[in-house]
Amino acid sequence: MSILERQIFDLLMKTMRQPARIHSKLSFGLVLLITSVWAPLASAQHGLSLSANAGSSTDITINFDDINGFDYITDAEILFNAGSSPSVMTFGSCYIMYSASTNSFYLANDASNGWLGPVSSDGSVQNSQCALSSTGTVASGSPLTLSITVRVNFSVSFVGTHYVFTSSTGSNGFTGFQNAGTHRWRGPA
Repeated sequence: MSILERQIFDLLMKTMRQPARIHSKLSFGLVLLITSVWAPLASAQHGLSLSANAGSSTDITINFDDINGFDYITDAEILFNAGSSPSVMTFGSCYIMYSASTNSFYLANDASNGWLGPVSSDGSVQNSQCALSSTGTVASGSPLTLSITVRVNFSVSFVGTHYVFTSSTGSNGFTGFQNAGTHRWRGPA
């Protein structure tokens, strides 16, 4: 499914969503507002965790669930929004995709009309907003949960607060983008 098709599908899914449950979580000094929105016929994600590293690097871990098992999840996406608006904007964003079929990570190009990568075992891919590093970037599964950790290095031009959205495709379809909280990068240390 292309990026544009995902955005259109997400708009359609909004009418099917149940009310959101809002949780607050303190993780490594970052206060995150976690919103869990469950689409009735789709896989769901939970457990966003951000940790600040030295410099511009951030580790992001998100757990994606599927009631039939983690191996039913075909792809998972993490989007650091281009603007400070809580609406999904993939253009000019730090937009990461994990493909389970190839066990590979990708980064959207600046125009958000194609994918850079896959990330090689000893390298990184980069657009104008961020670089996705192979070091610290992993996916693993347990009975129902696919756990993804990515190491992202933000560019100087991406300073500020950004909404984080996640999505996945599993045995029951595409979840649509769900607001998972915010991330603020103040620039290089």
